[in-house]
Amino acid sequence: MDNITYFCILLMIALSSEIYYIDEDATIIVEEINIEEEMKKAEIVPDVVPRGPKKLLRVQFPQERDLIPGQRLFYSQIIMQPEFFYDDYESETYYTMYMTRLTRYADTQEHFKIDPFYNLTYGRDELGFWIIINMWENNTLNGRTLVEYETPLDPYDRRTCDRFAFFVFKQKYEITELPEPEERSIYLYGELPKTAAFAKKYDLGDPLYGNYFVNHW
Repeated sequence: MDNITYFCILLMIALSSEIYYIDEDATIIVEEINIEEEMKKAEIVPDVVPRGPKKLLRVQFPQERDLIPGQRLFYSQIIMQPEFFYDDYESETYYTMYMTRLTRYADTQEHFKIDPFYNLTYGRDELGFWIIINMWENNTLNGRTLVEYETPLDPYDRRTCDRFAFFVFKQKYEITELPEPEERSIYLYGELPKTAAFAKKYDLGDPLYGNYFVNHW
């Protein structure tokens, strides 16, 4: 491994919330990450869902390595829609992927305050950002998209810290009670039920997989 590669890896780890082990082939070891604890540190659990996922969702943006929980990503890194993977799935079962955006002021390095701009504009600080339902087994390409992925904008204020969390839920049945296409706007601008309410509405239970990143100035 050359010096440039090693330096880049160290820099990437320094920008993430935790330090993880690296093997001799410069591969980040993510199997030992406790994603539920990581989400508690970031105040995603229990603010978004009462109980966090037990398994790490593999997320890859184009030209990037696997996402490390809490990693800071910039606009240029998240322009394109990422791919996500989960291997331990049940056969003949549908799954839902729910990506949500949490916008809050960075009060300190470890705590967040509710963002008044989003509360005044949308009446909340959590927005459904990218949602796919009825994914058959682990085929993430054959689900039904309710909300298309859009490139997250840089936070409008230097004090603002946007956290984007990914969750994968197991469905108990195929979801068919959906609004007509012209009514899909209800999924935007804060009218969509928050993650926990969406999960309750469709009886999804607790998320099985999860991951998150931070979009910061």
